[in-house]
Amino acid sequence: MNSAFPAQVTQSPQAEVLEAAFQALKTYAAGSSRGLLMPIDEAVAASLKDPTARVRLERRLVSALQSGGSVAARDYICAKLTVMGTEGSASVLAEVSSDVQTNTAARNALEAIPDQAAAKHLRESLPKLPALQKVGAINSLGVRRDQQSVKALLRLLRDPNLVIVSAAVAALGRIGTPTSGQALRAFRKRAPRQVIPALDDATLVCADYLLETGHRREATQLYQTLTALDRPSHVRESAHRGIQKATG
Repeated sequence: MNSAFPAQVTQSPQAEVLEAAFQALKTYAAGSSRGLLMPIDEAVAASLKDPTARVRLERRLVSALQSGGSVAARDYICAKLTVMGTEGSASVLAEVSSDVQTNTAARNALEAIPDQAAAKHLRESLPKLPALQKVGAINSLGVRRDQQSVKALLRLLRDPNLVIVSAAVAALGRIGTPTSGQALRAFRKRAPRQVIPALDDATLVCADYLLETGHRREATQLYQTLTALDRPSHVRESAHRGIQKATG
């Protein structure tokens, strides 16, 4: 027998549980029960094998991030986007990273998202960030080995804040291209005394990566800058070992 009323559309039990978790996220704060958000954790893990579900869930997390909420809630969302975020969430994460309270969590997500859009947002944030957050962004660009950031990092070598200079040096070392290696060699001639230990470490890191990626000549040149008698013994020893590997 046909009913005069339309059939009622009901959610699956799983969807209802996930909906309840997103409702709990709106009031989630430090000290709240983490168990209330477990359905979101499970949905994130499952979405890594389902591209369509991943897109839907990412959009929902981004929407929740844009709606505000407590610092704990925004940190939680950023942590989930660190695992499954794409270029679709990069611009919103960049906005959140401008907030000192949520900068670290948002930056960690941008660092992890493989798309170049995330690296672009990190690069463009550098002039706008206070010193501590700027160091974090520099470190993230180094972790990403973002070759397009070399020019921006070179500009930071003239920053009056030597903590920022040391971070830029370390990032150039991790990027590990012939260009960044040349920049480290050139900077040594004018590097402040306080930055030299960081420069030594970055030079070794860069030379090792250049050697690993087949740039033997450039690696050897970098190692040779560390063999002078005024360098610490452990630095000289590492450099000589590198030269031996590079020259066979």
